Amino acid sequence: MAAFDPARGSVLVPDLGLDLLLSYELTSEGTLIEDRAARLAFSVGTGPRHVSYHPDGEHLFLVAELSNKLFLLRRRATGGFEILDERPATGARQPAATAPAAVRLSSDGEQVFVTNREMGGGHVTVFGHDLRAGRLRPQSSVPTGGTWPRDCVLTPDGGHLVVANQVPGSVAVLELGRGPTSPKWAGSVAVASPACLLAD
Repeated sequence: MAAFDPARGSVLVPDLGLDLLLSYELTSEGTLIEDRAARLAFSVGTGPRHVSYHPDGEHLFLVAELSNKLFLLRRRATGGFEILDERPATGARQPAATAPAAVRLSSDGEQVFVTNREMGGGHVTVFGHDLRAGRLRPQSSVPTGGTWPRDCVLTPDGGHLVVANQVPGSVAVLELGRGPTSPKWAGSVAVASPACLLAD
């Protein structure tokens, strides 16, 4: 994926193959120039895949596909980001094999949602956090009603999380709330191999 930095306007790219988080400046001519000083290197085999910014613009959440990790990052004064905390993307659950795909935040930035693709199923894991202490807190994990959930997105009113189950092909709707029972299943609609979602 690629994401615009809301504070600096640069383009942030998690590179799964290089195990790097890269930052590019977008020129007026439409070309990208890497800011090599802003590179963030992860351990070999981490596989950074997807990012989502906290509303404060100073913190970033990154999910790594190959290592099954969720990272909490903080912006450095000199540019780029540093790692504050990392946790299994599945929270307290320990499935035999999983590959996290997407990370999104609630509208207030207090909850973090991670889609986890699993053999024969899929879950959304919810995390809380303490930004001052730089810590992630697993909260809950719920089935998505399908297999291989790729993307997820919040509805504009912030009340529901919509999940793209690539297999067998459905878009699930989860009702959001607070506490260990959230989110709750609210229904689904058949869609052939959905992979990416955009709320409007």
